[in-house]
Amino acid sequence: MKQMNFMKNAGFSLIEVLVSLVILSTGLLTMANFHSTVISDSSDNKNRGEAIILAQERLEQMRNYTDLARDAEDFEQQFPSSTEFTNASSHSGVNALFTRQEKISDNDNTKYITVQVSWQTAADVSEYVSLETELTWQSPSLSGNLETSAATGPMVRSATGRATLGKGKITDEELLKNVVYSNGDTTGLLDKGDGDLLLLSGSDVVLTLEDACEIDDNNERTYVPCTGFVEISGSVYIDRHSSSIDINQVHVIASDAAYCQTYYVVDNQAVEINSSTVKALTTANDDYEYFQYTCYLGGGWHGNIGILVDGPISACMGDPTASHGSLTPNVAIRRVYRGMAFGYESDGETVVVDSNGDTIYYSVGVADALILPEEGQAGHDFLIASLTSSDGSACITASNNLAAPMLHPDANLYGTDGDLFTGVPTDFVCLNQNDTWVDSTKLQAFGYAIENFCPFNPSDPPSAQHIIDGKIHIEADSSLLSQISAIEAYTSDGFYNCQTYSLELIGSKYQISYECQVFDWGEGWTGYIQITPDLSVISCTSYQLFYTASNPITVDQGIPTFNCVASDDTLPDPELGTVVITGNIIQSGSGRFGNVSMTDGSCDVSGSTYTCTSLGFDVATYWSGSLTYSASKKLACLGSPSDDLGGTITVADANATATLQLNSVSSGIINVDATFANSCN
Repeated sequence: MKQMNFMKNAGFSLIEVLVSLVILSTGLLTMANFHSTVISDSSDNKNRGEAIILAQERLEQMRNYTDLARDAEDFEQQFPSSTEFTNASSHSGVNALFTRQEKISDNDNTKYITVQVSWQTAADVSEYVSLETELTWQSPSLSGNLETSAATGPMVRSATGRATLGKGKITDEELLKNVVYSNGDTTGLLDKGDGDLLLLSGSDVVLTLEDACEIDDNNERTYVPCTGFVEISGSVYIDRHSSSIDINQVHVIASDAAYCQTYYVVDNQAVEINSSTVKALTTANDDYEYFQYTCYLGGGWHGNIGILVDGPISACMGDPTASHGSLTPNVAIRRVYRGMAFGYESDGETVVVDSNGDTIYYSVGVADALILPEEGQAGHDFLIASLTSSDGSACITASNNLAAPMLHPDANLYGTDGDLFTGVPTDFVCLNQNDTWVDSTKLQAFGYAIENFCPFNPSDPPSAQHIIDGKIHIEADSSLLSQISAIEAYTSDGFYNCQTYSLELIGSKYQISYECQVFDWGEGWTGYIQITPDLSVISCTSYQLFYTASNPITVDQGIPTFNCVASDDTLPDPELGTVVITGNIIQSGSGRFGNVSMTDGSCDVSGSTYTCTSLGFDVATYWSGSLTYSASKKLACLGSPSDDLGGTITVADANATATLQLNSVSSGIINVDATFANSCN
């Protein structure tokens, strides 16, 4: 019987198809919902990002507005307090319409700012973000962002100037096509013909001065020389007696858009200070190691140039040979560069003042292509040393059995201790001292004017201003009118902060009235007022009036009168006297003589003796002053004064210095021996 094979028919039943459709539909719906959620979340994230950017933008705008306030009253008007969100504005985003508003509240001396940006989501849900900050008004005269824990002064923005930080590198092909002009410090200048001047370090563009070079109508470079960078240069000395810091740990930097090159020159060849540099240059007796620096900036810049070092370290600046208080050394890690300008009211004559009646000063930067120091001037040097005090006297006073940092033998080049640093500026360079140093572009744009001095360092503003006034009486006849009229007054703060008025004849004496502007940093003003008579024909009972910490000036006030008399043949000569202190210099053991100085007088050292002589004064009056003796090693010790000229004479020995204080003594000679030894008996 033949067997038959039967094929089974395969397929899907209706039920199976329906089940499959249900499963597929569920999956598709889930995927669609997931996709929708992803899109929605992405949109929300984008909206939130845009809202944050809008809020940040507004905060930056408001920060910039603080610069427009001339005084605290202007600042208050620009940022009035509000209890609710105000100043709403609309901004279109990619996926939403945003509303931005702000709320301002007072918080002591600051304004607490909240900026809120809100929007509606696609699901019609309200969302918002808010950012907060605090703003305060600072006088436009304050600036400087080169700050460290050792620096003083507020941390506020300074002017960038017309240079910008460089970007990228110059290719070998571009270097072949163009000429790089050497600056003599391993940097170079490149004019590519597009109007910009580039500062190069190797092939790196480190600074750009845009539109410094002239381009004609055909976009071709003319033959007119480019406007150069501003250059500020000097030397950095390291006191090798007190500091072991490695030269590679010392960096010179400038605030904002700037580039500082450090180098030294050997056989007319500049060598860059870098990680491979082991040693720079040393002075004759290895007292100092040193190198040079040049900082490049753009016109309009005002800011700071300072020292960055690893570890606690300080720098001495100023002139140890200067007799004027405003030029003597001080301790800081950065030097401030500012011009100070003032504005006029709409009448063009009335100076703008604040609510206290004090002149409002505005910071002004450097002129285009300025080069400091000018020819014949001292460099803007720094002397790095380990100091026991932040007072400038630490730079010229021996301590810890070491000579004063600025008075080592290598600092005596021309016969005067410290003359290596003669003319070096202090920690504030007032650009007003030379009107060609000041950015005329800003002066013209804002209608500002300047005087030939700065009343104070604007990076460290005083808490109060005081006006002190006085008179100078001169007994003389009319033949000396020209010499009498030439008498001026100034203070230890500066040469030009006093104004003298027209000469008057009061009875039988001539009178000059003067008024000085002095500044109080919280504990009263201390210093001296000096007058400038021609000593060949006019003598005065005193030439300086001192105000010390025990009797500072804390309010506007009048001060005692200077009394002077002509010393020509037409009038009886006043009987003048001097106080002379003289004695032996005794050096014992490892003790070494450092220096001796006298207030309101001068000192001479000859071999193993010294003589200090006061300025002449009327013998009918008395003289007060002090002598300071410094040891370069070990201690300074004074013997007992050999004669008492009345008044009081006290001796104080303190470590490496000794002081002889004389109060209200008569004219005469005092003998005091000074011993420099391992110990004072």
